[in-house]
Amino acid sequence: MATVAARILNPPLLAYQRPEAITPGTRGSWNLRDMVFPSGAVIESWAFTSLVDPQYLVNDGPTGTNTFLADLVGMCNKTGLKCDMPALGPWDPRHSIEQRLAAAKDAAQRKFGKECQMVLVLLERKQTSGESPYALVKQAGDSALGIRTQCFAADKAGIGRNARPPKGRLQYCANVAMKINTKMGGVNVKLLDDPQQPKVVPVVGTVPFMVFGADVTHPTSFHPDDPSIAAVTASYDRTLGRFMSRVLRQGHRQEVIGALQEVVQGMLKEFHRRNNGRKPQALIYYRDGVADSQFPAVLEHEYTAFRKACYALEEGYCPPITFVVVQKRHNTRLFPTEGADRSGNCLPGTVVDSEICHPTQFDFFLNSHAGLQGHNKPAHYHVLVDENGFSADALQLFTYWQCYLYCRCTRSVSYVPAAYYAHLAAFRGRLMKREADEGSMVSSGSGSGERGPEVLQRSCGTATPTCACSTPKGSMGHGLLWQLMRSA
Repeated sequence: MATVAARILNPPLLAYQRPEAITPGTRGSWNLRDMVFPSGAVIESWAFTSLVDPQYLVNDGPTGTNTFLADLVGMCNKTGLKCDMPALGPWDPRHSIEQRLAAAKDAAQRKFGKECQMVLVLLERKQTSGESPYALVKQAGDSALGIRTQCFAADKAGIGRNARPPKGRLQYCANVAMKINTKMGGVNVKLLDDPQQPKVVPVVGTVPFMVFGADVTHPTSFHPDDPSIAAVTASYDRTLGRFMSRVLRQGHRQEVIGALQEVVQGMLKEFHRRNNGRKPQALIYYRDGVADSQFPAVLEHEYTAFRKACYALEEGYCPPITFVVVQKRHNTRLFPTEGADRSGNCLPGTVVDSEICHPTQFDFFLNSHAGLQGHNKPAHYHVLVDENGFSADALQLFTYWQCYLYCRCTRSVSYVPAAYYAHLAAFRGRLMKREADEGSMVSSGSGSGERGPEVLQRSCGTATPTCACSTPKGSMGHGLLWQLMRSA
């Protein structure tokens, strides 16, 4: 145990269409009640289907399917989306999951006279293993039919003949509405634009910028033919609420993303298209899952890939790049000596950037989320390149504020959303990889690696004592002493 100095960063002001501004304070969370999304999507054609045995379902009553759909549609419209009751697809248990989704898609086409945009799928319960109904729904929607899907569990939604009376359904519907709005291109929350402080985003807030995230998930087996799956995400507007993603298949346990240049080049073109011909003037890249020993190789290849992608887009185009590695697999824990949250953890925004960090390099520990159960693990950020000229305070604040913009919940999350989304996309890519192995179309991409990366097409230890010391108050927030236990 060692006592070190820490700071608490100020939380952001968040903007909705109504109310115009809220502050989450030091809780790291807020309630969506009576709030309207800043940008609500319009759903013109969608459908509902069920994978639950029909004999266990009822149509009406408190636990009825129609009652839940009415509550969900009401919550969607209340929070800013525009939608009608979805078309009901046939629930024939003899049909495969892909056939049920296709039938629901056709039902939406018949009812609304437009191409189906999304299918709601009722599952008995949420399971995410490779052969679970949830995984099969995502495989069919992403790889075979090219349509968005939104699953929800009957036991959580209070649906079924023997289900308990729904408790907390409105909160559950609000959470589902957030996911639907994001998938349909809406924005759930954004940082407040202050006319007296136009640089709401530090350093890069006055110019067009892009935030990238990347992660690689490796197979559990050691068979050389089992590939790793890489995913890259990127923002395409200044709200940091809309992201695009690309998923790639590459060599077995290959950490360096081989086809990064082609992916980044395509994302820059997409940003250019969506922003009236403007190119980003600053790039911030958060790379997840890189060990310290891999820093030189990843930096050499992936930084070069960014530069080549910019040069390929336009000769002389050379925006500044900030390259940050995000690590969660470490044994450092922070314990507050005062001012703990209700779970006994450090308050959201706690940052430590001295004494336990590298003596010459730029790195810091950031506890950006409020604990729900157990003890928090702070994220460890290593800044490998910073051509944008962030100060330590500015980059820490920029990173922390982004953690409030995660689209799936009204909480700050444990690490920056761009890397979080890449992590989710990489695991989704593994489901698509299984479908591709069974015969669906895979498009080859160029790059290095044992097998050559492939773009998967998607339509949408021991305690080590340290000395106890403290430092003066930081420039943001107030200085506090914290107990830190670091294990090697």
